[in-house]
Amino acid sequence: MAGAVGAGLALAAGFVWRMLLPTLYFSLLDFLLAAGAGLAIAELVSRAVNRRRGLALQVIAALSLTVAFFLAHTSSLEGAIFLILRAPLSLLALALGIFVAVGRLR
Repeated sequence: MAGAVGAGLALAAGFVWRMLLPTLYFSLLDFLLAAGAGLAIAELVSRAVNRRRGLALQVIAALSLTVAFFLAHTSSLEGAIFLILRAPLSLLALALGIFVAVGRLR
């Protein structure tokens, strides 16, 4: 159940993130969006399984946020490789979002 919710949230968050991406003039807003998406995904995954917490849910939330991030920031495999190699601030934003999501599910 939590995996299905995580997958759906990854698609929804990735779509919304992609729509908001052109309005992000600098990386600070990307950090805020990553933290907000991490918190939202963690909260909804937790609610889907009756407020449980644990390692499995932390992994689901982290993977969901990672999928949402790559859906929003890349449109091809070359774009994903470019993002990994050339955009360290975006990856730090992803790390912040994962930290928030995992912290919410501890």
